[in-house]
Amino acid sequence: MKVLFRRKSGFLLLLVCGLLFIFWNNVYLFHEPKVRRRATLADDAGNHANVSLEAINRHWHDLFAARKSTNLTAGNANTFQRHYFNVDQSDRIGAERPLPDTRHANCHSRDFQLPASPQRSTTSVIITFHNEATSTLLRTITSVLARTPADFLHEIIVIDDASTVLEDELDFLQRVPLVRFHRNYVREGILA
Repeated sequence: MKVLFRRKSGFLLLLVCGLLFIFWNNVYLFHEPKVRRRATLADDAGNHANVSLEAINRHWHDLFAARKSTNLTAGNANTFQRHYFNVDQSDRIGAERPLPDTRHANCHSRDFQLPASPQRSTTSVIITFHNEATSTLLRTITSVLARTPADFLHEIIVIDDASTVLEDELDFLQRVPLVRFHRNYVREGILA
């Protein structure tokens, strides 16, 4: 008799705890509304991203057209030793490199729960470099601008960590919207 009473009371206690959990979970979730939406471009942020991409592409074409006309890349035999990849080939690829989308097919149709307030979901991307080839740096910035939804991207911070050999001046990055360029004059390293 006592065993039967303990089983019934244990089951009843488990049922009450489950109902309380469901109630508490729903009440807790209702105080902060979540919105199911797809990442879309906001008007102002999307405009800044497009202007940024246009500015980088314009600079890319001006820079590497000047290189081709003066044949500066042919004289640089030590670019492979300095960067450990073929800089001439990297310059020919272009700012927007076509890459296949390697995500699973279900990721394209999935809706993600995002906070209702867009201020909470913005992010800043920090790119630190030292003696980097200009083509790879511009391609990295272009990839971030092209592949990140504009309403989630707050800014891109580009930090030159006291480069001693720069192929080109990168001060034009200060005029690109969404990009903040900072140059260190003392090598601080990535973990400074």
